[in-house]
Amino acid sequence: MKIIKRFIAITGIFALILAVSGCGKYENLEEYYTCGESEKSHIDEIADINADNMTMSISGNDIHYDVVYDKAFDEEIREYASREIEQELETMRPVFAAIAKTIEDEINVKDVKVKLMYQDSSGYVLFEDTISSRE
Repeated sequence: MKIIKRFIAITGIFALILAVSGCGKYENLEEYYTCGESEKSHIDEIADINADNMTMSISGNDIHYDVVYDKAFDEEIREYASREIEQELETMRPVFAAIAKTIEDEINVKDVKVKLMYQDSSGYVLFEDTISSRE
């Protein structure tokens, strides 16, 4: 009987801690990321890629990396830039897949994806891709 009372007390304390912190099991990556500063910092450490003009954001289970160049390109340059970006990022696919897989494993959410978008300053999309942890 004493063990049962102790178990109930410990369970109650644990539930209270989770209720106070507001964090616990997460529906998706975004919920984890917005739960608190330590959770945000944890994801930022894993997913931070230091690249010019790149921003990172989280929505649902998607990590968005958006690059916006500071000038608009004419059509000929757009085609060339699109091909170059695609070729360069082909070698980076395993890195982005590893980021998604690490986050899945560490916070226990499934189907994390990395979404890449490169565009010029006019909003023209030069390249887009989605990479999953299973690649």
